[in-house]
Amino acid sequence: MSKYTLHAEELAEEILKTLEGSGLLKAGSDKDGAVVNTLSRLMVSAGFPEKDVLTKNITILLSDIRGFSQIAEAHTARDVVALLNRYFDCMGNIITQYGGTIDKLMGDSILVVFGIPNAKADDI
Repeated sequence: MSKYTLHAEELAEEILKTLEGSGLLKAGSDKDGAVVNTLSRLMVSAGFPEKDVLTKNITILLSDIRGFSQIAEAHTARDVVALLNRYFDCMGNIITQYGGTIDKLMGDSILVVFGIPNAKADDI
């Protein structure tokens, strides 16, 4: 559950009503929409959620091959690609076995997330 009870736009509308109610802004101005949009954009850029946000504990794993640069320099491209394919295949099997989701493959690195979209009882 989000720690915020309102979305950015809803909060911007509440701020506008408060400013109008206190007399700082003229109520019913034709610029109300622009004020709400500007406040909403400012809050989102400051990290306030644009929409409901689900807060969960997840685990992120970033794995790569130790010494990969030296390995790549010492072997042909065909051998390096074969090594990466074996590595990604083995790691992919292990990751999915334990309920992980592969987010990205970056060079010799794998970015993995555990706990989303589905959490398991043994997630940390």
